[in-house]
Amino acid sequence: MLSKMAQTRGKLGNLGHGLVAASACVLLSTSVSCNETQCGDGTIERNGKCEQADNNTTASTCGAGTTLRGDKCEPILPPTKCDPDTTAPDTDPVTGVVTCIGTGGGSCNSPLACPTGAPGKMTICGRIFNVDDGSNFAAANPTATMCPAGNGATTGPCALQVNPYDAIQFSLSPGTASPLPSSSIYIDDCGRYKITDITLGSATFVGLGLDDRSGLGPTGLTVTSGAAVPAAAGTALKDLDLYVVKGSTIVSWTASGGFANSILAGGVYLNVFKGASTGTTFAPGVTITRGGQMQPADDYYFAANDAMRTTIDPAANATGVNGTGIMVNSSSLGAHGGTGGIPATCAWETKVGASIPGIVLVQTRRPVNATGQTCPL
Repeated sequence: MLSKMAQTRGKLGNLGHGLVAASACVLLSTSVSCNETQCGDGTIERNGKCEQADNNTTASTCGAGTTLRGDKCEPILPPTKCDPDTTAPDTDPVTGVVTCIGTGGGSCNSPLACPTGAPGKMTICGRIFNVDDGSNFAAANPTATMCPAGNGATTGPCALQVNPYDAIQFSLSPGTASPLPSSSIYIDDCGRYKITDITLGSATFVGLGLDDRSGLGPTGLTVTSGAAVPAAAGTALKDLDLYVVKGSTIVSWTASGGFANSILAGGVYLNVFKGASTGTTFAPGVTITRGGQMQPADDYYFAANDAMRTTIDPAANATGVNGTGIMVNSSSLGAHGGTGGIPATCAWETKVGASIPGIVLVQTRRPVNATGQTCPL
């Protein structure tokens, strides 16, 4: 009985609403349409009723390459497909957008395509620079072409080799560590490199070793140098910088730093601090940390206004305009970072590194968000 009474009241209420609406329509000019049905967000009026806007209420069909969404035919966008003969897909890890990048020729300013590694594998790409002044290490007249195997070059990037290693095994015995397998290793005369599908196996960190084609050692165009990154299967790491370090630079570091023996004997751990999350600017005023603490007995820097990285200033206790410092006596892989040179809302990336005898290990650091903060850089 109560239910029927409630329904009756509801009907009378609706009738009253209709009479009020109709009365309002009479007062309006006859040239104005009066639509009694008012629909909320996400709905549309169909034949006097409010329905979901994306409901398909018709038997309409759409043409090829389109699909019906609500009352509209919208295009179906196929996944990006690159021409395998001239380009390779390069996927942005954040947006998922695929860009087709040329695999040959082009300009030295263009990036190399850096395809995602296959399952259990990793691809690493980047450029080679001169450690002295930070310039690109390129041929005199580069043509943006791949260095052929066994080319016999004695100058420029085509005289170099770069190989991936299990970083921990390499740090323990650089001379006997075997390179990790990969599907291809590319270096061109622009100084760009790409190592595709590195088989990670049990490696937790991947180290890249850079030296002359003749083999690892302190002679030739460069002493053995490298970089180390966490292993990440099924990914592509872009823009990992490698550096050519001349023997004469080692001699200068040894003399200007006041070392009794070659600084290379105990290993050089070079830290390059960039001033923003992207770009090429450097950060002055940064002190290297090891295990979260400053190490005043083991860190060295260049003069505050010296853009070059050739002469150590023994009195300096933080990076100058080149954003670079050297850590020695880090005999085992450990967490290193930095302090200073950035706002309090920022922190320096913490990375695992070490000073490895006979090797110059170079790592680049950028500012990131401090805990609970947003870094503006």
